[in-house]
Amino acid sequence: MSSIHVLLLCGGGSAEHEVSLVSANFIEQQLQQIDDITYTRVEMKENGWFDSEGSHCQLNLDRSLQVGDQKKLKSTM
Repeated sequence: MSSIHVLLLCGGGSAEHEVSLVSANFIEQQLQQIDDITYTRVEMKENGWFDSEGSHCQLNLDRSLQVGDQKKLKSTM
């Protein structure tokens, strides 16, 4: 079986921001238990999108995720 990379988006600008983070924490715990899955968590904040290390992220038109200066994952869908 090939490895799957999941983009876990959470946060946002609504009143549900904190609820989204709690849900993402649960999903992250579940993903950590599956051997063939890696993930990148990206939190949407008021001043942009950031990964768990605080690096700025953006989704590109080619469906890739830019983390800092490098592309981290590209959608196959």
